Amino acid sequence: MSIPVIIIGGFLGAGKTTMVNRLLRHAAERIAVLVNDFGPLNIDEALLAREGEVFALANGCVCCSIGPDFSATLSRILAMQPAPERIIVEASGVSDPWRIAQLVKLNKGARLDAVLVLADALELPAQYADRWLRDTLERQIARADVICLSKCDIAHETARNAAYATLNAIRPGVSVIEIANGMLPQGLMTPLHERKASALIADAPAHDIGQWSWAPPGPLDEARLRAALAALPASIWRGKGLLTLADGRRLVLQLVGRRWSLGPYDGAAPDALVLLGTGEMPLDAELARQFAAALA
Repeated sequence: MSIPVIIIGGFLGAGKTTMVNRLLRHAAERIAVLVNDFGPLNIDEALLAREGEVFALANGCVCCSIGPDFSATLSRILAMQPAPERIIVEASGVSDPWRIAQLVKLNKGARLDAVLVLADALELPAQYADRWLRDTLERQIARADVICLSKCDIAHETARNAAYATLNAIRPGVSVIEIANGMLPQGLMTPLHERKASALIADAPAHDIGQWSWAPPGPLDEARLRAALAALPASIWRGKGLLTLADGRRLVLQLVGRRWSLGPYDGAAPDALVLLGTGEMPLDAELARQFAAALA
């Protein structure tokens, strides 16, 4: 089974390392984190052992320094025993995370799960106005699945509005999540093993997070299902489902930002659909009508 990979990008100072530290500290699964430099990571207290480029942490996670060949480093992590349940890559602050995503997609043992790019709510407008930084920001944001607007715990409303205006100028309609204290909503960390819909919802912070779940009463028409998924707004930034089609095929849905996929599923878990997003996501009744129209 391929291991899901989340890539965290964003310009220098946006809060990537803070987010990675929190993910490591509160991990509920075995995570391997690939970073460019161990220096800023606060891992000393949880450190058990070091073997070459790899730090082993007390909670079963590992932290690995990215070598000169990213693909080779990724292959070594994928070959570890026990294997990690998830891999997180912290991209360099001046790199294009989509280039890393392309390398991930070339490895059959890995599955690209999401490209998240942090944007600093306090600094983004000024950074974008700087002609030396504009191209870097545009490249980082252009292919992100979701933008994480960081430092919203200390950015006042005027600053947040200016940051949103800048994001809209760079890429209208991109999915945006507001991040406070470096905490990534757990709804974005779709588990490797299937869970019931209620468990996914319980993982999401209650504040400012919209959530909707649906148990299809019957099989779905594939064309109408795809149309319903394509029509979802940017306010929905994460989705997962187990769905049965009219021809008897069972599919697993993975959705992050504007990107989604339907793949084969041969397990026994019941059909369910879970969507998570901002407080501006459509009302439950509207989503229910939209997906009920996909019933065969």
